[in-house]
Amino acid sequence: MAVDQYADIDCTKRVFAERLPPTYLVAFFVALDGFFILVLLPEVTGRIKLFADLAVNWIYVGLTWFIGCALAVLILLLVWLAALVFGKFVHLLNYKKMVSGSVFTGVVIFSLLLTTVVILVGCGSYEVVHESIVLDNWHADKKIRVAFFSDAHLGFDDNVQKLAGVCALIVAEKCDIAVYCGDLVDDMTMLPGAAAQLGTLAEKLPQGLYFVDGNGDSTDGNWNKIRTQLLNYHVKVLNNAVVDIGDSGHPLLLVGIEYASLNNDDTFDPVRQKEYLQKTCAGLSEYAPKILLAHTPEIITWVKPHQFDILLFGHTHGGQVSVGNYRFLGNEYKYISGKYQEDGSTIIVNNGIGQWFPVRINVPQQLHIIDIYPGRQ
Repeated sequence: MAVDQYADIDCTKRVFAERLPPTYLVAFFVALDGFFILVLLPEVTGRIKLFADLAVNWIYVGLTWFIGCALAVLILLLVWLAALVFGKFVHLLNYKKMVSGSVFTGVVIFSLLLTTVVILVGCGSYEVVHESIVLDNWHADKKIRVAFFSDAHLGFDDNVQKLAGVCALIVAEKCDIAVYCGDLVDDMTMLPGAAAQLGTLAEKLPQGLYFVDGNGDSTDGNWNKIRTQLLNYHVKVLNNAVVDIGDSGHPLLLVGIEYASLNNDDTFDPVRQKEYLQKTCAGLSEYAPKILLAHTPEIITWVKPHQFDILLFGHTHGGQVSVGNYRFLGNEYKYISGKYQEDGSTIIVNNGIGQWFPVRINVPQQLHIIDIYPGRQ
């Protein structure tokens, strides 16, 4: 019995020595393949008219392929580790055949299909969330319907056509006003089209569209360019400013806070952010109902003393990937997704209509439609 055990151990050592190099070889070629697809495929397809005319984001295709191949390698590595741990199975698992044969091909195809499904389901659509809020200190004659969205991040794996679809839905929902909480484009070549879409939406809403910037808008010092384009299309940029969106004699204050950039980029500056809040909120009536627009919920602790009735944020993407209570991105945020009630205020954090990378699991993209009702007279 002891001899058989040692024989298994010796066999396992040989498997480890002989089968590890092919694993690294596969990983190397997958990484190389991913590089060519991510970097060269968009360039090549952009120069070929047939591909250029197709409504396909080729970086999106490349990422799907790369993530699928990486998943395939992970599966094969797990099988290889299982063969090492359970030595009695090494004779049943010929890893070299798996690397070059039909099993490997099957694993790759399965991984690519699974990745495609995950990406299409997670990123191909968004949910519309309806919320109703009653403001007891607001005595207007009728409700106001607000469309709230953020974080389109156009350019990586989303395009202007998707933004146009969201804008069309806002119009179909018969909103009175729209508010956008930052991070519009990652690719500045999409800025003219994105600004034009928001401008078209603003013209179709009775009270237009209000925009506050986010960290992504400040990347590479682009905020001035983005702001100029938005203003050219009659989008109301509300940075460190207050407007009254209520009816005559019944004010409803909309307060927009600029994202505080440290070095004219996407680095957060908490000192300046506090200054923006204090200056903007100074002199606000404590009796008038107030709505805050800001990009990141990181500022919420500093906001509380100003007694806002409604607070609207983006930035977190809802964590983008959720497994149980764990959010893969932004798990450090106390307010990361959805609606919260705290100290008499309603806090809503939008998941965004775009993403940092093309994977969303259990965290759908979102458009919020918020009906704000006046309290009793």
